[in-house]
Amino acid sequence: MSNRLTVYFYNQTRGEILTLPINPDAIPLPQQMNVERYNVIDYGEIAIIGNRQLKTISINSLFLDDNAGSVLTTTYTNILTGVINNLITKQSTISKLQAWQEAKDLIRVVISDHFNELMKITRFEPVVLESSKVIHYQIDFIEHRDPIKDTSGGSILSILASGLVSRNAIRTLVSTVTAKASDDLYSIATRYTGDSANWTTIAEKNGLSIDSDIVGKVLRL
Repeated sequence: MSNRLTVYFYNQTRGEILTLPINPDAIPLPQQMNVERYNVIDYGEIAIIGNRQLKTISINSLFLDDNAGSVLTTTYTNILTGVINNLITKQSTISKLQAWQEAKDLIRVVISDHFNELMKITRFEPVVLESSKVIHYQIDFIEHRDPIKDTSGGSILSILASGLVSRNAIRTLVSTVTAKASDDLYSIATRYTGDSANWTTIAEKNGLSIDSDIVGKVLRL
């Protein structure tokens, strides 16, 4: 016989502990990396792997009817190391989780020996069925990180000041450019429009041909 999962939530903000009335059969524990994709001209798509994303977990289970019997109703308790206390009902369990979510409380999520992380609730969705008093639910968590601190002892302000922030993907366009000695219409079209074929448009705007001497000229783009 396989060992059952032990799942409980410790609300670090309020000092409360809550166990699930019925554990799900499986809880995925994904870990993903940030991926930036770029399309390189004349090469194709490339992927740059960054740091790992925040951990997320999703738990799906159900709450039983409060009148299902003494054996079942004892599952709606706070349990820690085998001690049962503070008997609560199905509705009070739902209300408690909703209050934790709305207050953005810090929750330590413990799943047997497999998972132990400080998280916050991003989604709590009870589903009421017309023909049953059982309430199914989904609860989603995301890893909590303090944005003011990092492993190097710096702050978010120092990170921003270092320039290590996302680049603006939109190129700033200019309306005119002064041609240098090394320039020709092809190179200017490539540099400022991203396509060398646009040299004809630039030439037409400025009354030029491919053989025109453009050095020192102010060209309209």
